[in-house]
Amino acid sequence: MPPPRLALVTGAAAGLGFEIARGLASAGPRVFLSARDLPRATAAAAPLRAAGLDAVPLALDVADAGSIRNAAAAVAREARALD
Repeated sequence: MPPPRLALVTGAAAGLGFEIARGLASAGPRVFLSARDLPRATAAAAPLRAAGLDAVPLALDVADAGSIRNAAAAVAREARALD
């Protein structure tokens, strides 16, 4: 069986980012929902996970190099690349 497809959505805690994450997750891939802090990402992922979708919360502040490195490491633990 091939590995699951992976997507990462920035700004997924609310609004358009959340809807994009929901649409992607509904289509089947594992989706990392990122927000500047983990509690917001976790709250955004909760309803998707409750609906049976593969949604993974991820802390990511795109203006912070350390945050980017940490998020990249977290994604790298899941797979070699995003789709």
